[in-house]
Amino acid sequence: MNFKRIQTIFIVAFVILDLFLLASYAWGSQPMVTNSHQSQQVALRRQMRADDIKLPLLSDQRQSGYYVLVTPDQNLVKQTQNLAPLKNATIQENENLVTVTYDKPVVLNSKTTAPAKVAPELTHQKRLVAGNHYLYQPDLSTSKTLVYSQELQGRPLLDSAGELHIFRNASGAITGYTQGRLSNSKLLRSRQPTISQLEAVNWLYKNNQLANNSKVRWVKLGYTKLQRSDDQLIYVPTWVAEVKNQTSGAGHLLRVNAFRENLIKVP
Repeated sequence: MNFKRIQTIFIVAFVILDLFLLASYAWGSQPMVTNSHQSQQVALRRQMRADDIKLPLLSDQRQSGYYVLVTPDQNLVKQTQNLAPLKNATIQENENLVTVTYDKPVVLNSKTTAPAKVAPELTHQKRLVAGNHYLYQPDLSTSKTLVYSQELQGRPLLDSAGELHIFRNASGAITGYTQGRLSNSKLLRSRQPTISQLEAVNWLYKNNQLANNSKVRWVKLGYTKLQRSDDQLIYVPTWVAEVKNQTSGAGHLLRVNAFRENLIKVP
């Protein structure tokens, strides 16, 4: 066997050995990382229990989304004013939101009083523009206010600019609504990963946003306004959580930027 052949065999053997050692190191070190992460999660849960903070079942699966540029619908007011049944209604505009107060409450028949059917029915009666383009949001709704949202890139728009709030009196009749409507969306960057539902709640706790004796009722991923650019709005994926005081029942919403892990404050 000549020298070059022996040299080649040794080189191949060393390469195989290096690959084996590298794989062994990678596999051997992985449990340490996982165990460290799990230990941190267990410690956080223990601290939250000690602070009497109740949580729903939370997913550790990361999602994805975009930065999106969106334009408010400039024709919404005019379209609303052109609805014949609203000729005696009060119509007001404030920062691209339209508020309509009916001249007398609208009583719906029993087949259309289910919350998900109210907005489409009002649209059918020409008392509301494009109400069938919104999805009912039961978590955000109350007995007196039904909340619906548009969708952006398959996620709900979870701020007033893309929401529809329909108001009911004690008898269940519709007294009016406030409507925001967005259009002409444009992606600003390629798809990016977000933090998980679990990571969002952990961030809230570590940054002192979850008070003692509180309960996180739900956490959902949607789009909320990050900033304004001229007459356009920049939206970002956001984990929105409803947090309630377990004694008083008072609640509020917290919003975590799902890209940058910081709090988004709503004025």
